[in-house]
Amino acid sequence: MVPKNSIIISCTGELGLVAIAGIDLIINQQLHAFISNDNIDFRFLLYSLTMQKPYMEKIATKTAVPYMSKDSCNSIPIIMPGILEQQKIAACLSSLDELITAQSQKLEALKTHKKGLMQQLFPAVDEVNA
Repeated sequence: MVPKNSIIISCTGELGLVAIAGIDLIINQQLHAFISNDNIDFRFLLYSLTMQKPYMEKIATKTAVPYMSKDSCNSIPIIMPGILEQQKIAACLSSLDELITAQSQKLEALKTHKKGLMQQLFPAVDEVNA
């Protein structure tokens, strides 16, 4: 059983995909869970693991599909500043993620708007010939 706010990481195939468990859950051997405690902020742990993808690829067993054992997953180095600094770093990175998401949504809306304008300005050839 993996508790809520644990960090889940892929250890087979696409290594280093990370997510926060939003609820208590059960995982299989293709995933590994890092359970944070009072000494490490779970969001900080998420961002720290995200930065370690090159290390994960280096230590993975090379078969048809890359694989990291539980011991390999547990060997991923994490820099551990104090909990207050971790929380500040995680909050800063979270706000940047939110900004990136908002800007991406605006960009998609603008692309959709542009497409609509282009369709109005340059009607399909079939419509012009009709």
